[in-house]
Amino acid sequence: MEHKEFIKFLNEILTQYGFKKKGNKWFGESNDLLKVVDLQRSLYGNSYYLDYGFILKKIELGSLRMHISYGFGSNVLEKNNRIKELLNFENNINDEQRKLELSNYIEDILLAVTQNVETESDLLNEIMKMQNLNLVPLRIKKHFSLS
Repeated sequence: MEHKEFIKFLNEILTQYGFKKKGNKWFGESNDLLKVVDLQRSLYGNSYYLDYGFILKKIELGSLRMHISYGFGSNVLEKNNRIKELLNFENNINDEQRKLELSNYIEDILLAVTQNVETESDLLNEIMKMQNLNLVPLRIKKHFSLS
């Protein structure tokens, strides 16, 4: 699959859920926050990374790309390895198979999180599911009174 075709594929999925493309990012918006999906191409080969997360409108980003961010993957090792394979375009996975599997993972993982977070309260609930709050920026911890 070529880069432009991959962008078109992602755009078709994400726009169905209210995201709008700007560069290699897609943004969704609610009253309290922005939802972000960020596509990055590897510097070391023909593979990609998808990051997704949230920006609270009330809080400055500073040097952060997102206030809360996730790498697109799974806690289940086999699923995570498969996602990496699907995002590596140097292998011989059929394009239609790649699209089918990626769209399923995007809906089951990435969109399951982003579509359930519409308010600051929803985001706090999502943060509290994290195993380690060390990944939460200090300004977000202060905002939500987390220690």
